[in-house]
Amino acid sequence: MLRKKVLLVLVSLALVPLAAFAQSNGWIRPSSGVVSHPFYGERYAKEEGVQHVGVDIDAAAGDSVFAPASGTLLTNVTARSDINEAYLIIRQEGTQFQHVVAHISSDLRVGARVRQGDVIGTVRAWSGNEHVHWGVFRGNMSATFDGVWGFGRVPLNVSKADAMARGWMDPLALSQVVQPRPQPRPPGSTPPMAIPVPPRLQSPGFPNSTRMEPIRSRVQFSWMPSTGATGYEVEARDAQSKEFLFGQSTSNTRVWTNLPAGRSVEWVARACNPSGCSSDSRPLYFSTQGAIQTPAPTPGPTASPTPAPRPSPRPSPPRPAPPLASIPATPATAGPGSAREPGPAQSATRVTLEWSAVSGATEYDLGVRDLTTNRLVFDRRISATAQRVTIEPGGRYRWNVAACNPAGCSRFTTPLYFTVSAGSPGGGGAITNAVPDIPRTTSPGRSTEPGQRLSIDSATLQWGDVRGATHYEVEIRDLAAKRNISIGPLKQRFHIFKMKKGSSYRWSVRACNATGCSAWSDRLYFISPS
Repeated sequence: MLRKKVLLVLVSLALVPLAAFAQSNGWIRPSSGVVSHPFYGERYAKEEGVQHVGVDIDAAAGDSVFAPASGTLLTNVTARSDINEAYLIIRQEGTQFQHVVAHISSDLRVGARVRQGDVIGTVRAWSGNEHVHWGVFRGNMSATFDGVWGFGRVPLNVSKADAMARGWMDPLALSQVVQPRPQPRPPGSTPPMAIPVPPRLQSPGFPNSTRMEPIRSRVQFSWMPSTGATGYEVEARDAQSKEFLFGQSTSNTRVWTNLPAGRSVEWVARACNPSGCSSDSRPLYFSTQGAIQTPAPTPGPTASPTPAPRPSPRPSPPRPAPPLASIPATPATAGPGSAREPGPAQSATRVTLEWSAVSGATEYDLGVRDLTTNRLVFDRRISATAQRVTIEPGGRYRWNVAACNPAGCSRFTTPLYFTVSAGSPGGGGAITNAVPDIPRTTSPGRSTEPGQRLSIDSATLQWGDVRGATHYEVEIRDLAAKRNISIGPLKQRFHIFKMKKGSSYRWSVRACNATGCSAWSDRLYFISPS
């Protein structure tokens, strides 16, 4: 995300306990640079006014970016001119995890399969702000994007626990530093620096976790220097729960911090230089004072009579945690098609694909493949349980669908096959959407509140052209008055809106034709001059 570079970074990480995930789900970092902004970093929140649900890793323009996990590419909008909104999303195979990697360029196509460690793109040049943003979400990441919750930022008042309950995770919980694949070095160039070896820890603590002598909560971590290191990363966790307690990047070999009282602590350090960081050092263990609560001594008998004890108030039962959304069941397909090729022939080129509604599903992931070209020609998530498409005569097709919600997606249905007779009326080329695609808003505004402050009292709302759209509809929300303003139908791709002084607004647009309207675009926020 957009931020200033710094050399020394105070890290404040949030961590899901490692016991919650199998080790087979371990990830690698998409870049081997130093983490400059961690998950829910305190400094990021102070500077940007929002919380950071990911990690920023310093890099140089043109550096290779690696796949943190094996999976399938769901989204690729890295070609956007706004680098801050350029990202791709990978759905990790065999899990509910989705990874977003941002501020990069990538030529990968949606639907492409990647292996962990594959090069998926390069870092984009950004006027000294070059870095890679990496976020991990458990469930359908895109379903959380609503203009306030984005792929890397959430409102400042959202607690770390709430963000993680919604599905955001600390990417560094299971990640390891990726070792870039060696590249040929041009003749006469300077050999790259070797990654330093892990540092040897000095104090506090012992290498045996069974020996944890208590010390004060004000702690100085120190370690021996590593040859070739230009900096170090140090982090401390609860030795039992693996909860993150402290982390910092530094050029020194010692740091001070205050830790919570009454904790068993495990800490490690890594040595870094421009080539990357070492693996973790051997850990040391200690405890902070207050781990053992000594009961207060029982007072002895006195000459005065002991008053009758008052009944203790009955504690209120704890509120049950809200139930977590479960992945919906697989839909039942109604047709057309059969489970074997070539399938029934359709007499018309306009074919309606239908399936059953699934309880708990918020959208459906529909895919249609042209078996002649072996290309996935329709790949989109929709909220309806039917989709009308236009098919080229003489083609052979296969389709299936999955039910989705924020917890993830079901298994895809068994594929159904069908053909379209060569003499069928209509035509029209490859499969096209009956309903237009969602427009892309260009200006004015930003994706988070309070948004962009405008210098004049009229806003020219603009959006991109959508193929197949006959008109557009705009919705503006006056945030102060809590009132919606609906505008349209509009033939043009802009609208001039007269604002009230000192007011805040949110707007979005959708594309329509005779079949229906697309979903609303991402919301943008702006403020009129005071």
